[in-house]
Amino acid sequence: MSEDTHRRSEPRTGVISATSVQARDPNRISIFVEGTFSFGMPLEAALEMDLRKGLEMDEVLLARCLAADEEYKARKKALNLLAFRQRSTGELDERLRRAGFSDAARRAALARMQKLGYLDDAAFAEAFARDRMGVRGHGRRRVLLELGRKGIAPSLAEQVVALVSEGRNEVEDALALARKKARSLRRLDNPRKKRERLWGHLSRRGFESDVIRAALAQLAEETIDEPRNAGTEEDPMP
Repeated sequence: MSEDTHRRSEPRTGVISATSVQARDPNRISIFVEGTFSFGMPLEAALEMDLRKGLEMDEVLLARCLAADEEYKARKKALNLLAFRQRSTGELDERLRRAGFSDAARRAALARMQKLGYLDDAAFAEAFARDRMGVRGHGRRRVLLELGRKGIAPSLAEQVVALVSEGRNEVEDALALARKKARSLRRLDNPRKKRERLWGHLSRRGFESDVIRAALAQLAEETIDEPRNAGTEEDPMP
């Protein structure tokens, strides 16, 4: 029988009168104290504690059982969250905290996920940085900021961003975004406002001022050359 089929009751001390593996979840066991369902817990933990009929369930043992059950539920929650998408240790810890798990249960769940290889901050940070910089075109500053928000240590974030940045030219990346944005600003006649909008767009993407300045300077040169090139094609020199 599952815990849902039993009348809700508070975990209690006393003599264990029966134990029963739950039908819905064979990894859990129901503990009955003095003829009444008391609580459910992981079967593995119950076996380790040698819980059996006739054993006295005192306050200390009850606390151990409830802690083991909370750790089990925290691990299950962590697995569900990681099945949805890859997460950093800090991000997963925050989600477990918001779900109401204690510090001890969260630490145990995180340690288990790391041991199983499901939680790897270095791998997470690298995948995140490659997506943001290579696919979305974000600059170093924004990627570092976002990694920090994900709970990645500054030293690791710097190391990963440096690795992902190898062989990349940030000015070229910023220029590509500026070209794309400039196409949507063609009807804006005020050059100053156009430059301000382009600057703001690149800044929000996380590019540093010197990178933005270089990219916009190159874009300005390309813009100046466009009419000249177009005229040459329409009216070639004899």
